[in-house]
This record gives sequence, structure tokens and C-alpha cells, in this order.
Amino acid sequence: MVPAGPSASPSRRRIVLTTFGSLGDLHPYIAVALGLQASGHDAVIATSGYYRQKIEALGIGFRALRPDHPDLDADADLMRRIMDRRKGSECVIREFMMPVLPESYEDTLAAAEGADLLVSHMLTFANHAGRGSGRQRRSPSPPPTASTTCRPASNSSRPRS
Repeated sequence: MVPAGPSASPSRRRIVLTTFGSLGDLHPYIAVALGLQASGHDAVIATSGYYRQKIEALGIGFRALRPDHPDLDADADLMRRIMDRRKGSECVIREFMMPVLPESYEDTLAAAEGADLLVSHMLTFANHAGRGSGRQRRSPSPPPTASTTCRPASNSSRPRS
């Protein structure tokens, strides 16, 4: 049996992956995008403009999403606040995500235009943009969305037979 390659794909789909954060957040989305491209799909990563060059150098489509990557040189205490075990997530949301929430949402809508599927990181708003904004859209309906989360595998989280 011959393995299915890119030409075996019945139709090319445009899949937009949205993410925000460090390289540890970005790299899994790069791997997924490369796999999608190898299967014959058009993969686009929508994330901070800080990563544009890295993503485009790999031949993956790119769309900028606000907020941009924080400038760690401008605030010497920033990394400590972000990495704080109790308040780090709150710092990211309050200091970076919320101040540009409307702009981030608009960026996500623009990136999603014409997409067949949106795959979102928990800190991006593709799920909401995929449901539509109440304004007229060129596509007949918003694309389906999928959220990704990571959690440790344990026996208690496995489905029971």
C-alpha cells in the first residue's frame, strides 16, 4: 500500500492557528502547521509580530495578532512578574492581553477571514471570533474552532469504558 501524500488530500483547506506566549507556546503550533502543509493544506499562524521572521522563514503563512511580544529590556522586573507561580498568569492577562483586547479580537477576525478552521491557544480569542462578531462577513458562516489545552495525563482523566 502506498502512503497517502499531499496529493491524496481531497481538497486544500486554509487552517489558521492562533497562539500567544513564549517559544514553548509557539513551537507546537509550528509543528502542527508544518504537518498540515505536508498534508496539502494552507497553514497560517497568527501570533505576535515578534515571531514573524521565524514563522515566515519556515514557509508558514503569518498574520500578526496583538499584543506584541513584551519588551523584557524595557522592564527589568517583567520576567519575575510573568513567571511568578501565583500571579504570573494574572500579570499576562492584566498587563498584556486586556489592554489590547478589542485590537486582538479585530486582528483575529482579519486572520480568520476565509479560514476553514481556527485552532486557538487558550490566551487568544479565535473561539469568539469564529462565532462571528455580529457584523456582516464575506464568508457564509464562521469557520469551526478548536481550543487547545495541555494537562498532565492521569488515570482519573481518561474516559471510562
